Amino acid sequence: MDRYQLRCNAAGRRLKMAVAVAAVVLAAALTAACAAHKEAPVRVAAPIEGAGEYAPRSLIVAYDAAVGKEPLLRAARKMGCRVIYDYRTIRALALRLPEGLPPAKAIRRLKRVRGVLQVSRDRINYLHSGGGTEVQ
Repeated sequence: MDRYQLRCNAAGRRLKMAVAVAAVVLAAALTAACAAHKEAPVRVAAPIEGAGEYAPRSLIVAYDAAVGKEPLLRAARKMGCRVIYDYRTIRALALRLPEGLPPAKAIRRLKRVRGVLQVSRDRINYLHSGGGTEVQ
């Protein structure tokens, strides 16, 4: 072998050694970083008594935008319902049922109204409770 080839072989070995050392250092740094990272405990709310129960006299009624809400409003007035809220972004109305009108009967009647897509009972949802337990 001539001197040029010897120099190239030596440089190649040094380069391979430098890449191997860099890979080992990188692996050690990543392992140390992962070992040092501790996740914060997650707070899970305790079960809330009464969660998921229905609002006693409220319904959420979704309607077709092409038909509009007028047929629904007419039917609601005829039944004696009062509009609690107009969800314009999702095209739905929250209705308060009059005393004496069972929710099941109101749901059946509203489902037959032209343009009504869905009728569901209004649920009571709690965003959080005061307490909670930590989960690791």
